Amino acid sequence: SVVSATYTTVDGAALAGEDYVATSGVVEFQPGDLLQVVTVTLIDDGFAEGPELFELQLSNPVAAVLGDATGELLINDDEDSPCGPQNIVSATDSGVFLAKNCGTNTWELRIPGGGNGFQQFSGSLLASVDYTSVTGFGLEPNDVLTTASPAEVTYTLGVGGTGIDGFDFEHPDGRDICVDLAPGSGTQVLVGAARTPVDVPFDLGTLGACTNLTPQLSISDVSVSETVVGAQVDITVNLSMQSSNVVTVDYATADITASAGLDYVSATNGLTFAVGETTKVISIALLDDMLAEGPETFSVTLSNQQNADLASSVATVTITDDEPSPCGPLNHVRGTDVGVFVGKDCTTGVWSVRVVEGGGAFIFYDGALTSDTALSGVTGVGLEPHDTLTNSPADTVSYSFGIGGSGEDGFDFVPAPGASMCLTLTSPTRSIYVGAARTELTGGSVDLLTLQACP
Repeated sequence: SVVSATYTTVDGAALAGEDYVATSGVVEFQPGDLLQVVTVTLIDDGFAEGPELFELQLSNPVAAVLGDATGELLINDDEDSPCGPQNIVSATDSGVFLAKNCGTNTWELRIPGGGNGFQQFSGSLLASVDYTSVTGFGLEPNDVLTTASPAEVTYTLGVGGTGIDGFDFEHPDGRDICVDLAPGSGTQVLVGAARTPVDVPFDLGTLGACTNLTPQLSISDVSVSETVVGAQVDITVNLSMQSSNVVTVDYATADITASAGLDYVSATNGLTFAVGETTKVISIALLDDMLAEGPETFSVTLSNQQNADLASSVATVTITDDEPSPCGPLNHVRGTDVGVFVGKDCTTGVWSVRVVEGGGAFIFYDGALTSDTALSGVTGVGLEPHDTLTNSPADTVSYSFGIGGSGEDGFDFVPAPGASMCLTLTSPTRSIYVGAARTELTGGSVDLLTLQACP
């Protein structure tokens, strides 16, 4: 009689649709037959996975009983295998080692000291979907391991001698992970037990170029000196990987504490990354306004990106003033310092004037503060009956402070933004010191915007 059974394929580590074509049907044995063949089509997926299993199962026998109803089929990968163990000798091996425990699907990144002096290694792993876990290995306080986003791991690991640092990570399918190193590192990356060398950036699934991920655009904060007229600040915009598409993004500046037209030239424009490009520079012209302001900031914001996502979209640019800064605290010592100390709280906008005679004999400090706009918040500090402080008219403060020994007199005030102000000391002949740096000015007057002699 005819013998038959139903057959069907069942996934193991190998997956239908990715590693093979799912197959099912009925196999029949005519009288006298002892062998029948079931053909399963394999799929060459291009992924570096190592050996993978799936099963062919028999059921529903007719005119027979089932002996061994399950057959295992092992697909030997024709790509370089990422499977471990890595067998690292930390005293002699050098480079970044990546391998997969193909039993647990856990990946391991290790960096051995190689018997060398202390070095730092930096890199990133950007994935198509979130990592399920990231765990440090052998990390010390100087090491940094962060998840910049749930789908991105960045690291800076310091190692030397016979040390070894790294981390383990798990990913739902272990594919579409783009591995990169800090630019210019020159570090060799070796994958799997065979230590297959790869060029970065590379896809951890194929060990080839990163092609299946959306590139990420990022921009970082910058600090620059105002220096001289014609200076500029360069802000770098990075693309996380080479793209097979042209990537575009717009940018625009905006005031924070710095003012367009006074401190920098506003800019609104676009950037274009040609195929293969990963870096562009935004150049913003700076203006030297000759004002003593302390650090000021403006922002550069990315928007309207095409063929990429924004990993970070806003950079803060800090302009460090090249004139002496009036920003406080005043840092004077009442028992030893002599003169007039002036400073500005650059957060609140409140200015302070203090006079001290450094343990000397009693003497009067006389002078005035004049402004081209009204002054507000004029408040005496440490004044006695013999001291005078008047704010009339509203744009003028006149003072006469009697001071000696370790005493201190003074006043606080708030000017209008951008006001032109002159502080004078008519007597005695003393220096005026400005800001936390105690910039010394002589001549009895100081323009509080330029920190030069009053015109």
